[in-house]
Amino acid sequence: MLSASRFYLLIVVLLIIGWIWVFLNFNYNFSDPKGHELCLFKMVTGIPCPSCGSTRSVVNLLKGNWYQGFYINPLGIIVLLFMLTVPFWLLYDVAVGKDGLFRAFKYAEKVLRTKWSIPLIFLLILNWIWSINKGL
Repeated sequence: MLSASRFYLLIVVLLIIGWIWVFLNFNYNFSDPKGHELCLFKMVTGIPCPSCGSTRSVVNLLKGNWYQGFYINPLGIIVLLFMLTVPFWLLYDVAVGKDGLFRAFKYAEKVLRTKWSIPLIFLLILNWIWSINKGL
């Protein structure tokens, strides 16, 4: 079972890695000549993974290219919202000694395991099919 302290540590590590990766792609564009990012799943199978294009989507959204960011991968919007809001929520929890982010995670985990898992999996599969069909 994941404790609150380990959860917060994991979130901090993931946010740091995520922002470094976005910064590097924003400034140096770590893409191959065809514009595809490095994806182990794609390298092995030849098809994009369900989250392929998320980095390019986030970078385009940050540059103000909203349509392009959404077109590349709509999941980029969720990733960017997470990367922008969670650090502030985390800092608030630490500053006031609360665990609201952890409790929200546990609640979301419970809801996703029951009511919303099938519709979300269906949407993820639709997004994946769309990514494959558009040649991502």
